[in-house]
Amino acid sequence: MPRIVIIGAGYAGIAAATALESIAQVIVIEPKPYFFHNVGAVRACVDASFINKCIVPLDKLFKKPAQNKVVQARVAAVHKDKVVLEKAPESTEGLSDILSTNDNEISITFDYLLIATGSTYNAPFKSDFNSAQEVTQNLEKVAARIKESQKILLIGGGPVAVETAGEIRHMYADKEISIVTSSAELVPGPFNPKVRAKLNPIIAAANINVKYNTKTTSIPATLDEQLSKQRVELSDGTSMDVDMALVCIGATPGSSRLHFELGDNASVKNERHLIKVTGTMQVEGFENIFAAGDSTTADEYKVSFLGDLQAKVAAKNIAKLIAKNNKPLEVYKAPGSQRAIFITFGPKLGAGLFPFGNFAAGSTLVPMIKGKDMFAGRFWATAGYPKMP
Repeated sequence: MPRIVIIGAGYAGIAAATALESIAQVIVIEPKPYFFHNVGAVRACVDASFINKCIVPLDKLFKKPAQNKVVQARVAAVHKDKVVLEKAPESTEGLSDILSTNDNEISITFDYLLIATGSTYNAPFKSDFNSAQEVTQNLEKVAARIKESQKILLIGGGPVAVETAGEIRHMYADKEISIVTSSAELVPGPFNPKVRAKLNPIIAAANINVKYNTKTTSIPATLDEQLSKQRVELSDGTSMDVDMALVCIGATPGSSRLHFELGDNASVKNERHLIKVTGTMQVEGFENIFAAGDSTTADEYKVSFLGDLQAKVAAKNIAKLIAKNNKPLEVYKAPGSQRAIFITFGPKLGAGLFPFGNFAAGSTLVPMIKGKDMFAGRFWATAGYPKMP
């Protein structure tokens, strides 16, 4: 039976793992024993009752756990036919036939590899903690600090900042919420203006103070610094005294920490540390190595649902290669002519755009589609749990 190794148990990783487990031995390598649903983190850092919905155990990911495994470890290097781990897994039970130890290195061989390392982001919106307890304590600390703060600054004007502002306003009507963005508009990027046309009145009605075309002169380096009272100096020469300042910018591809040893002429990452992939989601120059999600060049627009789609294309193509049926490989293409997006502003408001039909949704549909549970229920089901807590 062929072996497929998947690096990362994020959105792309778990989508591919569940799609491939019936045709091969699938080994997922992930440092954490859980999947962190970071789409819901904007709510969890404000409403502590939502935290447990964002921490999804991986113990039921596979229907055949004797065959397929989640290895709690971190990959240090990628070779043509194996991955080398930074150190031994947290537990080696049931892994004796999977782990290879020689020359002072621990490795796992593969027939096919999918790199799905996702991206890192400023806490509290993504988690790199090894235990669910640490994640919970971290988010509880943020929620408590938001509750006791009066003046809250959000640095950045993208979806994370807007959704966090909406969650805070839904919970607390009296807090002074400010957004500082270097852009001339909120949620900048390749989105239909119809989305902003629906979103801007919601933000204005919520009394969110937005400073456009403005940067902070420095960025808090740690979460504790974000949660501290501070004077924030701005690029326009003014300053703001706030009780806390959450950093809502700064995604970094997870592939930046991976070392590749694929041959002297193999340059698989670009200057931004994104893995260069073809339309079939194969790493350039390699038939058996694939990549999907935030760490790739597949799509400039990085969101979870596109990573999921890329992973499914990669999975279909791996299946075709395993079957050796000579069918042409599928080519990934982002759905629709428009950049689909759904932005919540608390559980009851929001705006978005469907990928087809150029149809913009408002506060009737977006809460029904996303606002109710921030898509958490879907990913609990993917991980083998029919009901989330």
